[in-house]
Amino acid sequence: MTRNFMIRILITAITGSVIGYITNWLAIKMLFKPHTEKRIFGMKVPFTPGLIPKEKARIAKSVGDAIGDHLLTSETLIESLCSEEMNGKLKKWVEDKIKAIEDSGATLKEQLSLLLGNKYCIAKEYLQDKLSKFIFTSIKSDEFVKEIKTTTFNLISKEISKNPSTILDNQLYLSLKENILGKTIEYKDSSEFKILLANGIENKILDLNNSKVTVEEVIPKGIVGSAKVVMYNRREDISLFIKDFIKKDSIQIKLKETVFEMINQNLNPMMAMFINPESIYDKAIKAIYAKLEEEESQRDIVLVINNLIDTILKNNISTLTKEFADNKIKDNSAYLAEFIQGKVITNEILEKVESAIENKIESVDTIQELLQGINVDANQIIGKLIDSLLEKLNTNGELETKITQWVNNTINKAEMLTINDISTWSGKNISNIASDFAEDVYDKFIENNAEEFLNALEIRKIVEDKINDFEVSYAEKIILEIASKELNAITWLGALLGLIMGLLSALMSNF
Repeated sequence: MTRNFMIRILITAITGSVIGYITNWLAIKMLFKPHTEKRIFGMKVPFTPGLIPKEKARIAKSVGDAIGDHLLTSETLIESLCSEEMNGKLKKWVEDKIKAIEDSGATLKEQLSLLLGNKYCIAKEYLQDKLSKFIFTSIKSDEFVKEIKTTTFNLISKEISKNPSTILDNQLYLSLKENILGKTIEYKDSSEFKILLANGIENKILDLNNSKVTVEEVIPKGIVGSAKVVMYNRREDISLFIKDFIKKDSIQIKLKETVFEMINQNLNPMMAMFINPESIYDKAIKAIYAKLEEEESQRDIVLVINNLIDTILKNNISTLTKEFADNKIKDNSAYLAEFIQGKVITNEILEKVESAIENKIESVDTIQELLQGINVDANQIIGKLIDSLLEKLNTNGELETKITQWVNNTINKAEMLTINDISTWSGKNISNIASDFAEDVYDKFIENNAEEFLNALEIRKIVEDKINDFEVSYAEKIILEIASKELNAITWLGALLGLIMGLLSALMSNF
């Protein structure tokens, strides 16, 4: 080969190489530029805009379809989200976050304020209002009321089916019994009770004044009969009482005066002078004493007394009480009240009454049987009581106010807790609980809702819209950052191919 031939081959090869480099470089540039259509004298310049700007929408759709249908499919994403590595990262992230909060000692309020900012107060008020209304509405619901009725009725029914000894042995009952007995004795001895009793007796007497009730209708027959038997059995004592009564000096003087007057009034003065009143009195007294010692006389005295009692019993109460002045009735009522208070209603009687009641209670098998014994329908009373209480709860605005206050106070206390407080209160590690809970929620979401969520996400549409939103220059920058080496390689490949084609062309031209 001559020197000229070699120079021509070299020039042809270099020319081919330069042409190959320029054409490839120009082709790559024309992919992006110009970004917009160019016109000269109103005529469109060919190959403007560049291929990518011109086909941007189609390219975006193709890329979106390729990514959504082949790369980031629902199956691929779910498989990735369900991996052990992802679960481990989620648990560690939650544990680290909770641990950081725990170490900071910040309260829930501070953490939520940091998270929600100025919206924290609004969220808190919203939560308080919704929670209060939810609780109150739940309480008023027919289902809740029915459940409360059933549960309460069953609990009370269970309690009254127990033996009454469970009540009597209860410490609360023992304390209550002692307190009630003490208060009863205290009230029984009070002036208030005495006045109340006196007023009751006085009113009863005044009522009897205006009635036709007889004495025997007021006094039980058993008492009258017993009194007559007692008097008959004590007839000797009655006779002895009459003797002792007659022996009194004042009575003897009056009897002597009576004998003297009788003699003077029934005998002429001449005969009266020969009669000694003292002698007649002594003989009369001895005769009376002797008569009182006779069994028949004693029976006659009791008979007279009983007849007198029967006569009094036949009288109307009003015939006896009307003889008393108003102040006398009041005084007698006060006297009877004081007598009953001090002598009839004693502390011992109250204690015996209490003991008798307890013995009666212990004699039955169940509390319900005890109630039935005093004609009390426990089921009906319990039902009415529950209905009444629930009705008051549902109609009383105070309940809603109390619920609101309780909810507000509870939330206010809760927001001042720290994670350490919650851990101490629950006795468990909150970070572990939170991470396990987050993992469970995450797994259930992936298992039940991930596919539907990802399908609704429309990855292909997101990619397509994002590419369409890019400026052409930004898209060019991204592509060049990704494939700059490859594009440079293509450019230099054009130069190499041009060089080879130039050499082959020069060689072939010599044949």
